[in-house]
Amino acid sequence: MKKAAYLIFVGLVFLLSACQQAFSIEGQWKTGSGETIVFQDGEVTGYLFGFKGGPNGTYNLSSEPDEDGRYLLYGSHLTGGEVEYAVEVEDSDHIHLELTENTTSGSFASSRLDLERK
Repeated sequence: MKKAAYLIFVGLVFLLSACQQAFSIEGQWKTGSGETIVFQDGEVTGYLFGFKGGPNGTYNLSSEPDEDGRYLLYGSHLTGGEVEYAVEVEDSDHIHLELTENTTSGSFASSRLDLERK
């Protein structure tokens, strides 16, 4: 009986630790329109800011989700201003980005992006 209880306890600890892993946005993502956005080592392609080509911008993703379960993604670009997206994680391969009111006015960024990991 003690062995069964121990195995159940170990299984529960494993499940809880798996559920609490932080989401990583690093990698290549495809938008609904087929554009590619790459998040790598703090740099992000310009499409996040609403334009193709040019130098990369920078980004920072909050380490913990807010009370609504969403992360905050901050991005800045030399020519594209600053953006802030609320990131809703559907699963590790599908996310939804929605601009917040903290985005620089006049930004060319899409108000909503649905991304799928490539």
